[in-house]
Amino acid sequence: MVDAADDAQLGRFYAENDFIPELDGVSDAVFKMLDFAGIGRMMRCSENGVFVGSLYVLQDGELTTAPPVQKTLPEKPGYLFRLTLGLHPDIGDARTVTLDLPAAEAELLDAQEQLGVEGWEGVTVIDYDGIIPYAAEFTDLPMELEEFNTFTKAARDIPRSEVPKLKALLEQFEVQDIETAMLLTEHLADYILTPNLSSPQEAALDQLCFIMNREEAVRLIPYVNLFNYGETVIHADNAALTSYGLLHRADC
Repeated sequence: MVDAADDAQLGRFYAENDFIPELDGVSDAVFKMLDFAGIGRMMRCSENGVFVGSLYVLQDGELTTAPPVQKTLPEKPGYLFRLTLGLHPDIGDARTVTLDLPAAEAELLDAQEQLGVEGWEGVTVIDYDGIIPYAAEFTDLPMELEEFNTFTKAARDIPRSEVPKLKALLEQFEVQDIETAMLLTEHLADYILTPNLSSPQEAALDQLCFIMNREEAVRLIPYVNLFNYGETVIHADNAALTSYGLLHRADC
């Protein structure tokens, strides 16, 4: 076991304790420039190690005991999108209604009936929650609620593993309208998201490990500006770093 809670701490431990012969004799100045997170990630992957709390342990076999889970974790909601609607304050009516989306047409009409309106004129959004937190920002709600409901149906029907990719696309293209959001749901297969690559340094390390073996990659680390090399790799691949990982077209 090693006292390390993440790849950066693990990489520094290996580098400081002479576990990587290729780093023997490097100057203090070069040592400070090493990508410890990248070194730690490579070592962890090659050793089949895992982080358990603030410790790093090697998996010699199957884990027999899972780390304890905090009992205070919130439960997963039973909906994908939820809107709480009310009437404009000037109307002087405190009625509200909560809609779980996607909803059937009859449910939308029932919500209007509960609010005493026909259509969405005079209705405001009091609260929004959903698997895409900022989805309500690119939709004129509640006036475009029917269109937004169609978007939620599309989001519901894509595999849950593809949701981060949709989020990355919405972020990268700075989507401001529901039509573009809908279009992206139809073209998810055109893009690839690599969640474990979240920085130029990680992109550089991933590329080095692809074109050479791990030992050679580690030997090169002291002599490579990983940030600049990673930026070059990302640009050459016509890719982009998002909050959800590295995003690039599938045909590049």
